[in-house]
Amino acid sequence: FKPSDVIVRRGEHADCMFFILSGEVEVASSHRRSRLRSGDFFGEMGLITEQKRTFTATARSRCQLMVLQKTDFLHLITENPDVGRTILRLASERLG
Repeated sequence: FKPSDVIVRRGEHADCMFFILSGEVEVASSHRRSRLRSGDFFGEMGLITEQKRTFTATARSRCQLMVLQKTDFLHLITENPDVGRTILRLASERLG
């Protein structure tokens, strides 16, 4: 993605999550803005809750992202419960 590209929009169906390999992404919901960088991830809540996106994510610099589709996400957390617990813990922290 290049700067200002919208990666996902609020209200879209959540069918994947993203891992930031390089660059910076701004995630903006109705009540909060966050900047995420290399090593961070986003979009997991839609996969966990099966709800539409509650945020818009925009590239703030050139970004390289890895996409994890929902079926692969479910397989990952089933086969690697520690990874699943870590993602759930971080998702819970984001919700406050």
